[in-house]
Amino acid sequence: MDPVKDAGAVCEEVGRTVSTARIEYESGFDASPVGCGGERGLSPLPPAVFEENGEDDDNDEVSALGAEDSVTAQVRYPCALVGQVRQAVDDDRAEGGVLDLTPAADHVGTDTVLAAGGPSRTNEAQGYVTAVRAPFTQFAKYAGGVAPPAGATPGCRPRPRRFPRLRR
Repeated sequence: MDPVKDAGAVCEEVGRTVSTARIEYESGFDASPVGCGGERGLSPLPPAVFEENGEDDDNDEVSALGAEDSVTAQVRYPCALVGQVRQAVDDDRAEGGVLDLTPAADHVGTDTVLAAGGPSRTNEAQGYVTAVRAPFTQFAKYAGGVAPPAGATPGCRPRPRRFPRLRR
């Protein structure tokens, strides 16, 4: 998938491996479900976040259902968070690495991460960071450029956080 391959050009910190892991967790590479909050697409984001980060990356139409628009928006959004969490670490307002703080900020909000001084210690936040990071090694093996072959992903994919009750 070209947009995943190109993710590193959009944001080095949120490259192929991170993008592939987030897509696996968020949608399982299935663009058809619709979340209760209106999240759609291969890289589902809340509609307001997609509107802010989505651009036409493929066909003169900005659409969360377009793979390139969806994936690229999903890279732009955490890329903005990377800058915020890196500044917080530099200012001694948070401790931790970018690959822990950024998904935590995505999941629970930057303010919550800053209030905690790092990744929030809640089970929900820790679970999200762990679930997103778990397949990094596996996806790095495939260079994050495409979905791994069937059966190569971790045996049990967690229920996507943005889709507590999927409807098709």
